[in-house]
Amino acid sequence: MQAELEARNDLFLQHEMVEFVDSAQALAGQPLGGRSAGRDLRDEARVHEETGLFVVIQHKGVIHSLPDKLETRRFAEALGAADLDVTPRTIRPVGAPFGIRAVRRILKFPESGTWTLDLCLTLDETVRTVANFRRRLAEGGDGISGGRRPWRDGC
Repeated sequence: MQAELEARNDLFLQHEMVEFVDSAQALAGQPLGGRSAGRDLRDEARVHEETGLFVVIQHKGVIHSLPDKLETRRFAEALGAADLDVTPRTIRPVGAPFGIRAVRRILKFPESGTWTLDLCLTLDETVRTVANFRRRLAEGGDGISGGRRPWRDGC
């Protein structure tokens, strides 16, 4: 079950990163005309918040995590030193009760240079789902139907 959840998480992350990069590259092709590439990327990142993801944007040594919360800032610090690429990886920050799954893309904007984008999914829900499944199995259930095995109970 854990492998299946990880595979689904990875597909979701990769799909969302493709959409994020496509949108960012469309913005990169337009003259900024007084707009900020960073502001455009942060606006685009907020779209991914709605799907349960968070984004870390790095540019010229400055790191932004969106949403800007203590937890995401802590993860952002751990991602700064991580060797990430387009293949999802699990990062486990020191002291965090769970890890994150992350992918990275590096984009170049003609007017503002190189930007690093990390799209991340916290693994707290996955960890709880797997623990709950294992608990149900340990209680003698099938892990799915709430502990009862209908084929043994005469149903």
